[in-house]
Amino acid sequence: MTNEQQLGYCSGEHKMTQFRKKPVVVEAFQMTRERRHSNDDWPEWMHEAWNKKREAPGSLFPTEKGKAGGTLSIATLEGQHLVSWDDWIIRGIAGELYPCKPEIFAATYEKVEDIESWEKLKLIKSVHICDWRENDDGNWETECGQMFAFETGTPTDNKMKFCYCCGKPLRSIPQHAKDAK
Repeated sequence: MTNEQQLGYCSGEHKMTQFRKKPVVVEAFQMTRERRHSNDDWPEWMHEAWNKKREAPGSLFPTEKGKAGGTLSIATLEGQHLVSWDDWIIRGIAGELYPCKPEIFAATYEKVEDIESWEKLKLIKSVHICDWRENDDGNWETECGQMFAFETGTPTDNKMKFCYCCGKPLRSIPQHAKDAK
């Protein structure tokens, strides 16, 4: 199967297809003039990028060689990208760095307040099965954090094979199975 087929394109079709960005957590740091002059609050990954060879992919360096206090640039596989004042420097999911204008950053990202929940969700998404456990009230609590109720029977009795929320194959664990442990 080609990448186009996996993404939903059909052979011979040339219609516009829309995509939604997957929710991911990135690290970001806003570069201001003040932060350029003092790197005290730079995250470790920015220090690592600063210490890489100038213009090596992933490096962070002065745009004008030898000019202290000036703007910075990031070397990417696509070439050099200027970091303007107040731009955000983002560390992506593969460790790549790229600049982002403040207005684009504000429209695209929001601060993660509850990092523990996010880490738990990432762990759940790496698992290939979503366990549904019957609670004391007869409702089903999903591993991905949802609640589901049936008028009668279990998810299996109701011919459910996949979690309606995360899409993973589901495994139902009835109350009596929990009690047996």
